[in-house]
Amino acid sequence: MTAFAIATLINAFILYLLGYDPVEVYSVMFLTGYSDIHYLFIKSSPYIATGLAFSTPFLAGIFNIGGEGQLYVGALTALVASYVSRNFLISILTGFIAGALLSGLTAFLRVYRNVNEVVTAIMLNWIMYYITSYIITVYIYDPFAPYQSRPVPREAVINPDLMFIISVFTALIIYIVLFYTSIGYMMRVVGRSFRSAVYSGINIKRIMILSMMIGGGSAGLGGALIPLGTSPHVLDTTMSALYGVGFMGIGIGLLGRNNPIGIIIASIFISGLIIGGQNVERIIGAPPEVVDVIIGITIVMLAIPYILRNILAKRGVYI
Repeated sequence: MTAFAIATLINAFILYLLGYDPVEVYSVMFLTGYSDIHYLFIKSSPYIATGLAFSTPFLAGIFNIGGEGQLYVGALTALVASYVSRNFLISILTGFIAGALLSGLTAFLRVYRNVNEVVTAIMLNWIMYYITSYIITVYIYDPFAPYQSRPVPREAVINPDLMFIISVFTALIIYIVLFYTSIGYMMRVVGRSFRSAVYSGINIKRIMILSMMIGGGSAGLGGALIPLGTSPHVLDTTMSALYGVGFMGIGIGLLGRNNPIGIIIASIFISGLIIGGQNVERIIGAPPEVVDVIIGITIVMLAIPYILRNILAKRGVYI
């Protein structure tokens, strides 16, 4: 609560300097952002998936900043699979597998070739952005609207409510794996101390790759849900429905303390701020950059205590 209060004060000061009434901005943001629970849950669904994409590998000591690219490839492959299969389950599974394979490539290069996963992931994010845009433009464009893909076949469209159910179910499954299975225990040991993992006989390379593939699969799942579950069930060449969702997962993962249950709560909270921020732009006329600053400062301030505790824990200091 202290961190949230500090974030609120900092944001209020910035709003005042920019000439906006902080009380009015916050009133609009919070009253409208959380008023429609149905839309709030739908909005939070892909954020839950990308939050898991960051947090699952992070617990195993590997930094997955590639959720954005994994989201793209999941959305693209799910869209193409929907044309062929006309089945939403096959499409979702295809998106999950595609995201897992892409993140697996990043992890493979990290553990076997010692290529920094952050560098690899950043490059793959942009590669997947342009590949997806190219495929939409050249191969699967809608003749009546060439700037976007053909829509998902009606048989493969899912109810928007199902998006939230699938995301929450995925988070619960990962929670059980992380905290109630031997695989999850090994992931957390690797993330906490490589030396302890070696002494315990844990195959560190296999665990790191597995954790990345689970995380990447989650991002791919989140990408698949967007065209399948949200109208108009297409992807456009600017990726407007996807851009930034993967990167937001990093903040959500930290805000949720890298716990799948916490990620669900954090995703709903951040989604409310995003929805409320859009209404601030519409009602008050503040530019989107102002809203981005408010959300960014809030995420950073709420995540700082957790980040500090992890840094201190790495040095044997527990608070």
